[in-house]
Amino acid sequence: TTLSVADQFTYSNHIETDESFSDTWHYKAIRPLILHIGTGYFEKHYNVFYEATWSDWRNLEFSSEEIFENDLELPASVIINQEIRNTLHPTLSHHLGIALHLPILPIHIYAGYQYLPVAFSNVYNSDTRQSYSTGFSYMIQENFSIQASYVKYFWKYENEPENFDKLSVGIAMHY
Repeated sequence: TTLSVADQFTYSNHIETDESFSDTWHYKAIRPLILHIGTGYFEKHYNVFYEATWSDWRNLEFSSEEIFENDLELPASVIINQEIRNTLHPTLSHHLGIALHLPILPIHIYAGYQYLPVAFSNVYNSDTRQSYSTGFSYMIQENFSIQASYVKYFWKYENEPENFDKLSVGIAMHY
């Protein structure tokens, strides 16, 4: 998969205002090799899911016809791609989930855990992030449901705990 980016860049120099500039940089990023493997166990009132995702971030590729490294008289992509290969490494993430289907109510309850390693070293403690999630869906009619989910991501960055919470609410029509 290729992602095309138009990056608005502004450099402001308040002392030497002639050196300030603004520009749009166009470049492409080609997604690295990613392999998924998973399994599920399905029962009448519950399901359990597992997925492992291996990503070789060294294969992430940057390309641009516009961005140039003037000092070395090379396209910037040569240096950026070398930095990617030297800095990033493969990761193996794990995703575990469970779904409960209540037999007397039209409600499904979900919970999950993710172990998400980062592709570079010595910034995050243990070089990982993790998340817990929970949610539900309530079937109003055969083809109409209300859904909600909550996800908490957490990690340590330079030995300081950090986190991110996300709450989603939605309505779905099933055809």
